[in-house]
Amino acid sequence: MDNKLRSIIRYIVKNYPYPDDLTKTRITKLVYLIDWENVKKYGCQMTNIAWYFNHYGPYVADVLDTAYEDKSVCVKSTMSNFGTVKYIVKPKASKNELMYDDLTSNDKNIIEKVVGKTKNFYWNEFINYVYSTEPIKKSTKYSALNLKKIKRK
Repeated sequence: MDNKLRSIIRYIVKNYPYPDDLTKTRITKLVYLIDWENVKKYGCQMTNIAWYFNHYGPYVADVLDTAYEDKSVCVKSTMSNFGTVKYIVKPKASKNELMYDDLTSNDKNIIEKVVGKTKNFYWNEFINYVYSTEPIKKSTKYSALNLKKIKRK
């Protein structure tokens, strides 16, 4: 298990202001946005994920695999407001028990920037924001996303 990714997930789960909105899809896309922000600021991803642009945008199994393997968080099924099943990433016990020792203060600042920018977005706004990022705009569907190749701002 990637310790940095595990710490990022734990940090998000502990600090995300709307825990019922922290679906498995949202957390995956948050990690993508964190990697993208880190590339823009520092020239490298925060994780070692090889991102892929599938028909639902940036996606990889790494994030959920890490969440499922982590003994501190779990993925719980629940019902959405629309009567469909949604999967929420939550702490297994108290949020206070979630540790993320692998994160630096710079890492936390990037995570907080991404969460702060997106936390009040409704789902469609959030997805539109993800799709507006340069790696998505400059790539084709069903291809690898090389975030480092995209020109830093």
